[in-house]
Amino acid sequence: MNKLFNNIFYRGFVNEKNLIFGIIVISAFIRLIFLDADPGIFTRYRNVGDEGYWAHTARNLVLYNQFITDDLSFDASMAPLHTLSSFILFKVFGVSTYSARLTSAIFGILTIFLSFIFLKKYNHKIALWGTLLLSINHNFFAFNRMGLPETMATFFILLSFYVSLSKRRKLFLKNRYIYEENRIK
Repeated sequence: MNKLFNNIFYRGFVNEKNLIFGIIVISAFIRLIFLDADPGIFTRYRNVGDEGYWAHTARNLVLYNQFITDDLSFDASMAPLHTLSSFILFKVFGVSTYSARLTSAIFGILTIFLSFIFLKKYNHKIALWGTLLLSINHNFFAFNRMGLPETMATFFILLSFYVSLSKRRKLFLKNRYIYEENRIK
């Protein structure tokens, strides 16, 4: 057994790219399989009832070609990108529970990948562990399998941190070089 372990890890079969690819593929698989199934027993049922609310306007646009058909159409003003993505998925896959939850599952997978890219700037080992822990986190997993805009919001919050910190680092280096040039003169 020890010989097999050494052959796998020391001969290059398992490297960082293969590990992160495996984590993301397994995470995608467990988030996309049986997406239209009933929620688990540990799910708070008030969140499950909200799925219909968040998919309501997109469903009306697909089925009735009307944006507002009743008094329940406030979701487009609170989360317009979620409504737009649900509308596109309803057009492609039809109106169903699977397509209503697909937006959250896709953005959950993108969040896992973005967390790896974000953490990789600091330390590769921490990036692998952080990505693994995020992918198996029960609350994150549960919200990835419900048609709610929280997963999309989490993705864009992480994306904004990533962009702002990478811009900040570039601005810091640029200002440091300007300072060094002025100090030398």
